[in-house]
Amino acid sequence: MGKWKIVKENGKFSKEWIKETKEEFLSNLNKKLEKEYKELYKNIPIPRKTIGERLKEQNAGTFKEEQTNYWRDIRKRRNCEKNVKKTIDKKKVYLIQEYDKVYEILEKQRVFFSRIKNDTLRRAPKKDATNWKKPKNWYSIDSLEETIIHYKKHKDVAGAMILGLETEVDAFKKLTTLGHSVFGTYEFAPSDLIVDETYFLDCKGTKSTYKTGYNTNNYNITISKSELVENDFILVKIVDPETWYVIPTTYLTSLYISIPDTIENTNKYKYFKNRWDLLKLPKNELPRIIEEAIVYSLRNREESAEKTKKARGKRAYQKTKEKAHTTMPTTE
Repeated sequence: MGKWKIVKENGKFSKEWIKETKEEFLSNLNKKLEKEYKELYKNIPIPRKTIGERLKEQNAGTFKEEQTNYWRDIRKRRNCEKNVKKTIDKKKVYLIQEYDKVYEILEKQRVFFSRIKNDTLRRAPKKDATNWKKPKNWYSIDSLEETIIHYKKHKDVAGAMILGLETEVDAFKKLTTLGHSVFGTYEFAPSDLIVDETYFLDCKGTKSTYKTGYNTNNYNITISKSELVENDFILVKIVDPETWYVIPTTYLTSLYISIPDTIENTNKYKYFKNRWDLLKLPKNELPRIIEEAIVYSLRNREESAEKTKKARGKRAYQKTKEKAHTTMPTTE
């Protein structure tokens, strides 16, 4: 839905992903659907043959038979043409609605992030990963593992704190095996890791679910305002079964991340499941990725809604059938 634009900054050219206006979107959509309509129109299986052409064929019947076949095929073809037009019109309406929904969510994300950013950056400006210097109290992974062992011996230390440190160690090891250059920040910093001197990451671990409704359990993660603003990605690890979510901070619309336990179709973070490849992309690609993720989650929900409708219809049909069977009069 967006498009790339070449931008010149400080004498250098760079690509920027910008929003496509409604007029541009509609003109592109009309061209695309027109091509699709022509393709579908060509592929209508019913041939357009005159009665004379039909009579010349080897397996031709009598004139009356071929005449009835001719009019039957014309009616069928007209119905097919109507169906093609209906599908194209339906698709157009759906895509326009999707466009509006996507940009509504993007605007919501932008407003939320800018509000939190303004609140947080009044106190301290955001640091740049390229100019980041290793602080004196920087900790290594070995020291982190020692800290975890030390904490486990003491019952006073909260399990959430140990889980957070373990998640950080696992993320560090995972990223180094994937070929990234990774180092940690300092203790109690809003960012946990810096990847390739480009991205700031915050690591969150969870292993317990909370009941949120009928037959639904969610993994809930809370992030602070400073963590949202200071980081480019939130790394979420679900312990059992081990699953990672690489979520861009600009994708979030609240300070709570809620991931469903079993129902994947309602999971709006499904697009970011095990997406380690996002950390290899340049920063100007992130707006495009976020737009793709929104479209993916919207379509996923549409599919699940259709499936539930069909399932409910089947169940209702079976119930009426059973009811009719039980109320039928028996003859002796």
